[in-house]
Amino acid sequence: MKELDHEPHDFQNTVSPCACGNYGDAGIDVISYATGECDLGIVLIARSASGVCAVSIGADCSEVVADLAARFFKAHLVADAAAVHEDLAKAIRFVNKPSEGLHLSLDMRATPF
Repeated sequence: MKELDHEPHDFQNTVSPCACGNYGDAGIDVISYATGECDLGIVLIARSASGVCAVSIGADCSEVVADLAARFFKAHLVADAAAVHEDLAKAIRFVNKPSEGLHLSLDMRATPF
């Protein structure tokens, strides 16, 4: 797995690395994310305190991070490869070899399931 080192993106809701969960007393979600390369391009995985809340594939880092920022515009986004390393590795393995399956702990926010 190759994690990508990239400059922090200048999104209004991006903060310094900290633990996943709520941000202070405000009850604002903190979502940790990281990107890596796979056979289809760049994969981003994001995790809240409840589990993986986003997996995106795109052409470049800024595209997938912008998509995350648009989908979770009320959350504080934290570029934190250490917090999502295992999930990112699983997602990259799955994209490159789907027959092995993908098992992630999910944050099912607002899904109809």
